[in-house]
Amino acid sequence: MVNSEPEDKIIDSNDKEIPKSVILKKMREILGNAVHKVTITVLDISDLQDLHLSEVRSSVNIKIRCNIDPSLEEDAELLEELERLDNITIRLYEDRDRFLIDRDGEELLVWII
Repeated sequence: MVNSEPEDKIIDSNDKEIPKSVILKKMREILGNAVHKVTITVLDISDLQDLHLSEVRSSVNIKIRCNIDPSLEEDAELLEELERLDNITIRLYEDRDRFLIDRDGEELLVWII
C-alpha cells in the first residue's frame, strides 16, 4: 500500500519537529473543553479517529473539514459512522495543508504544513 500522507512531523516556527501525534493529542485536549461549538480541520478523515469525537458532549456543534477518499473502504466507513452523530457536520477539504481547532471562539490552534 502506498502512503500518500505528508510527513508525520511538522516543523514549528523555531524549526522544531512536532510529531503529528502530539498535535492530535493537543487538539483532543482542547476538544474536551468544548461547550458550544468547535471547528476542526485535519489532513484526512482518518486523523479524526485520534480525536475521540464520540466522547464529546452531544450539545457541542462540531464542524469538520478534511480530505475524504470515498473509494477507500476505511474512509467510507468512518464517514458513515460520523454522519450518524447529529452534532457533526463534515465537509470535503482537499488541500491537506493544516491542522486547526477553534473551540467556542475562545481558543484557536493552527498548524500549517
